[in-house]
Amino acid sequence: MQTPEPRIPHNDVLPAGITQAKEAGKLAVFVGAGFPMSFGSWSWEQLAKGFIQKCFDVQLVNAREKANYLEILEKKQMALIDMITFCFKKMTENKLENEILELLSDSCKTNPALKGKMFEAYSELKRLGDYYLTTNYDLLFDPFFPSERILYKQSIFCSLNGNEALERNTLYHIHGSLLELSSVVLTNDHYVERYNNPNYRQFLKNILSNYTVLFVGHSVEDYIRNILRESKKGGNKNNNFLLHRYFSDKYDFYSLDVATFADCNVKVVSYLGDKQDYLELFDIIKSWNSQICNMGLEIK
Repeated sequence: MQTPEPRIPHNDVLPAGITQAKEAGKLAVFVGAGFPMSFGSWSWEQLAKGFIQKCFDVQLVNAREKANYLEILEKKQMALIDMITFCFKKMTENKLENEILELLSDSCKTNPALKGKMFEAYSELKRLGDYYLTTNYDLLFDPFFPSERILYKQSIFCSLNGNEALERNTLYHIHGSLLELSSVVLTNDHYVERYNNPNYRQFLKNILSNYTVLFVGHSVEDYIRNILRESKKGGNKNNNFLLHRYFSDKYDFYSLDVATFADCNVKVVSYLGDKQDYLELFDIIKSWNSQICNMGLEIK
């Protein structure tokens, strides 16, 4: 008898661990770039190409260099962050910070036709969590919080080194915000400086030890994974969750992620994205919010 093909779970039912976090008022939603990309904001690759174009527009590179840099990216001969770092340095050395800010603002623009859907999605996301963090520098989530409760400066995070670091109805832009270009984590140097800061690392470790973190639209990059692993080695047994989309015929990808993230105490919560591209994500969040309400749990 032929063994049936393994299937990727479509988790429209609220996972028990997230239910428990909501009951304890300890669910921290951590939003990554995949969330606004669903509405048209740029990918990391588009940003790298945008930097090359901007360097050409301001005459820091010529047409031949521009073509060569784009070919390097096309052939994957350089990491995207390395190209962004190269262009960023070139522009800052020429005191073109305003042009950088203009480019980053362009990278955050979304499809006007999806404005209603985007508002609904961010509204549901705001209802889901007890606390909110993001690595995104865009301002798309900001309107759902009081202006004085939007934090983005590294100095603030480095001062929040107690065990209970987070406050309700506050958005933590842990990689900075367009509100201040100098706060944005974008280049290799930015990442090294930020994640080598012991107070900043302690801030993140405290969150991972004291809250249940749900990563949404997030790749959970190596810098954060390393802190997750350190936290696990330090005895932290707190489970976090990654809400992630898969195509139904990509079970091997799902299986690999489950094993990889288990190494840092992150459980993969999969959903299928064969029909509506990334829009299934918002259906899942909406369904979870309904289930939370039906349980009589607090929801904003």
